[in-house]
Amino acid sequence: GRIHPGEFVGELSFFDGKPRASHVVALEPSEVIMIPKVELTSLLPHWYHQIGKNITKKIRLLDKVVHDSN
Repeated sequence: GRIHPGEFVGELSFFDGKPRASHVVALEPSEVIMIPKVELTSLLPHWYHQIGKNITKKIRLLDKVVHDSN
């Protein structure tokens, strides 16, 4: 897949702490910023983080099902 300006990488890992599901290679000069997890976590309410964990779990499970079916 391709990501475009303003899109995120590593959002699943933010919520569950597991390794990223993919790798990224820039095809053109790019500006990338890293937002430390502790800084972002402190800005989000606890319920938001819990919802993110639940959604992330479902996405990873669906990724596995798709991968295993090929």
